[in-house]
Amino acid sequence: MKRGRALEVIKTALIVVLAAGAVFLGAKTGLFNEFFASATRSLRPQPPAAADELTRKVEACRPLTVVVTGESGLRCSVRYSDAALDEVYEKLENALGEALGSASEPRAVPESELLDALGDAGVFFDYSVPLPLSVLSGWLGSEMLRVNDAEASRLALTGGGETVVLWYVSEDGSVRRCETASASAALRRLIADYQPNGAQFAFELPAYADLDRLSVITPGEVLIPAVSVSVPSASEAESDLLTAFGLELYVGNSYPEADGTVVYVGDGETLRIYPGGEAVYRRTEPPPYAPMTPGEAIEIAGRAARASAGALCGEARVYLTGVEKNAPGYTVTFGYMVGGVRVGGTEAASIEVYGGAVSQAKITLRSYAMGEEVDLLPEPQAAAIAQEKLPGGKLAPVYVDGGAGLVPAWTVG
Repeated sequence: MKRGRALEVIKTALIVVLAAGAVFLGAKTGLFNEFFASATRSLRPQPPAAADELTRKVEACRPLTVVVTGESGLRCSVRYSDAALDEVYEKLENALGEALGSASEPRAVPESELLDALGDAGVFFDYSVPLPLSVLSGWLGSEMLRVNDAEASRLALTGGGETVVLWYVSEDGSVRRCETASASAALRRLIADYQPNGAQFAFELPAYADLDRLSVITPGEVLIPAVSVSVPSASEAESDLLTAFGLELYVGNSYPEADGTVVYVGDGETLRIYPGGEAVYRRTEPPPYAPMTPGEAIEIAGRAARASAGALCGEARVYLTGVEKNAPGYTVTFGYMVGGVRVGGTEAASIEVYGGAVSQAKITLRSYAMGEEVDLLPEPQAAAIAQEKLPGGKLAPVYVDGGAGLVPAWTVG
């Protein structure tokens, strides 16, 4: 027994000596620093939104005009306010998602059929950008099973019968009608509380026969805030831009150029941040080819745009302005919107997507702050001038350079 106990004591002593030696060597080599840093990173709770952002579909735009038509046929338009647009859209988006998800095979119809239907109780949405309907339905949590490759910037839900009818207008002006399984009574309940504000479509007003027929004209004053604009510095933008393009681990792997540009070099990719608020990301080693849908390209580009330009834009929002198929993949563009009004002359981001990843991106960094309201020419008068300048055009306000900042002005396009 005594001999066995002595052996155990010797074993214990050897273990202590070996452990102490391992700690000493680990401290010298920095092994434990790396280990504990790695353990801390893996155990540190991650923000739920950061992980969720990679899998959930996030809308890249919302409608800039919503028109609610009541049982009486009178209309209420909602525009030129993020808060007001968010409120009405979040109330009606489930109805739109249900209609898209249950839509029948589309049927081409003359425009006059849509114009007649717009007199029924319902809702009209104008996104001001052609959207793949499969992408829009995905943002709304549904899936279109009978509509393939359709794009539209304008949609309507009308409830003249027992079920809702979905209408959409393509960029060439062609109109499609889809029956749905959504109950009209449910849609009418959602819109019952909206009070008319005199809004009408141009096709209802003979004085505006030369304007785009689905332009919305609302009487009364139009108050839109002026906007101040600033350029985020490279130091302010560094963290967001590196994170947006997955280069945060390479923050120390950078060098300055003579003009003040800072270049970050990753594994087969570079990011340049220029002094004037521009940034360019490029993959020097493109990923392998992989087929993509427009929706997948918009999701990938949208994440990068929101994390870069969108993280630094102040009271503005980045807004999808186009998606174009090119030989290797897609080019997805984004602009800035302030209070539902487009900022003219500045593209927030142009992002090329290839092989399921961003291959190149140009970001224009701007930060916007709203100021005092500007009283624009009333919409009926502006519409009369617009149809003379560009028959068939669509009237809309846009922010233009006003010297000390940006001011809203009517444009037609």
